[in-house]
Amino acid sequence: MLWIADIDLRKIDMWDLNTKKLKYTYSLNNRFIKPDQIASCSLNNSSDLILYVLSTQYGIGHDNKEGILHKYDFQNGELILSNTFQEISKDEERYPYVLTGDITCNHESDLIYSGDFTGTLRKYDSTGNIEFFRTASDVLIEEP
Repeated sequence: MLWIADIDLRKIDMWDLNTKKLKYTYSLNNRFIKPDQIASCSLNNSSDLILYVLSTQYGIGHDNKEGILHKYDFQNGELILSNTFQEISKDEERYPYVLTGDITCNHESDLIYSGDFTGTLRKYDSTGNIEFFRTASDVLIEEP
């Protein structure tokens, strides 16, 4: 499967690579979630699919929690928003260029987020609790 985010229409498309056809289109149904990056993972190699979305817009998500990272569970053929996290405390951190970055996830459904502008690396568990945080200034690069 290939997942494609449409930031303008606030939707995510799932394409079947074998048939080269669009399989599903999921509307995110939330005016605050503008998908910039997506990452999909299976929980411990099971058929349970989790999709993480990094939004270019900060806002309200699941259970009225605020954040830029959103977790969707794939249940009965639908994407269900199940968690929102990564709150921002300063207004200037809410600009879209500050929120950009890359995300990926592992087989334990942990999310890894690398902020482009902020120079940070963060690891969250599947409930949104931060497990690891490091800034680029903390990383020492040794010359050979």
